[in-house]
Amino acid sequence: MTITGWRISSRRTSTGAPSTAPKTPSRSRASCCAPRTATCPHGLEALDREISAYLANGRVRGKNGQPGKKWADKNKSTIYSHLKAFYDWAVAAGELDFSPMGGVRRPKVPATDPKPWTDQQLVELLRYACQPWRLAVVLASYAGLRCCEIARLAPEHRRMGVVRYRDETGRLVEVESEVLRITGKGGKTAEVEVHDRVRQELANFPGTAPYILQAGGRANAREPGQGDARWLSREAARYFREQLDLRVTLHQGRHWYTTGVYEVDQDLRAAQSAARHTSINSTVGYTALRNGQRRRGILALPVLDSAA
Repeated sequence: MTITGWRISSRRTSTGAPSTAPKTPSRSRASCCAPRTATCPHGLEALDREISAYLANGRVRGKNGQPGKKWADKNKSTIYSHLKAFYDWAVAAGELDFSPMGGVRRPKVPATDPKPWTDQQLVELLRYACQPWRLAVVLASYAGLRCCEIARLAPEHRRMGVVRYRDETGRLVEVESEVLRITGKGGKTAEVEVHDRVRQELANFPGTAPYILQAGGRANAREPGQGDARWLSREAARYFREQLDLRVTLHQGRHWYTTGVYEVDQDLRAAQSAARHTSINSTVGYTALRNGQRRRGILALPVLDSAA
């Protein structure tokens, strides 16, 4: 039983063949499982207590191959998901008789507040950032794209489409609009309307290659014809910090986008659709209350007790 077998299975199922694998593994998923062969006495045929210890003591990779700081709770939860997906596949494929993950508790992730960059920070980013960072800022803020989606976006993904929605009376309305066809996490595809700001920015890149490569971004060595999403995420944050004195990340642009969509009509479902979230709970974690919304809401509560 190998990680390679897991990845080969995923490539087979991507062609449409039936699969018993609950989820499609990626390189990042596989890399989370591979170290287990060295840290657990039984390798991939591990015991639940070994996996629990692996999650509790895991560390990020530091400089020169040395162990870095311990995994954050969110990292542990993500790695737990990867391990569970692997062992579910192994049992379904007949490689293992049982999954040890049944005795492993999922690490809890503390609730965090949304962190959209401020309007002023966005103004500075648009005013002073050079390419490819300016393009990435526009796509994150006005299309809500993740770094992996920015890295893939190419001219072939733009087209005229029909957007369907229901108006205030519940009547189904169809509107022709230019859209971006986005391939997001897990290979899920969706279409997003093109904002004028996005259209203006993309007009600067008339070629056929992915936009981020046309703007000067680095190509992905493992996925020819795409930008390098990890490089984009890491180097954008460094550029913003060192060159613009702004401690922000590209993903905060996605939070700004989702918060802005929500503020128009205070409609979480609209924000969920715009952000392409499967769960509305994810959308709640993206939408920040701005301009004293919470204070105004509390103070506006009616006083119904005359004695008060």
